[in-house]
Amino acid sequence: MSPVFKHILLQAVSHNGNNELVLLAYAICDVENERNWTWFGQQLAMDFEGAKAVVADFDKGIQSHAFQSIVSSMGAQFGHCIQHMVGMYKIMV
Repeated sequence: MSPVFKHILLQAVSHNGNNELVLLAYAICDVENERNWTWFGQQLAMDFEGAKAVVADFDKGIQSHAFQSIVSSMGAQFGHCIQHMVGMYKIMV
């Protein structure tokens, strides 16, 4: 069976004051890998300097240490799964 989609969508989302999910940024890539996540992280760092938390749901085979370093340099906390997403959201609200 061939995949339905031929590209990968990387996203950055947040909750607004009405507790609605808001898309902040996205990137369309040919493949999900550390290089693309690192580039995406660099773009987020430039545009969202005061972020408190960043959560990335990488594919399990990807361990993007560069992305995590970018997040740390922003002064934000890093999470890497839905459980962390919920925990980070509770801290931010």
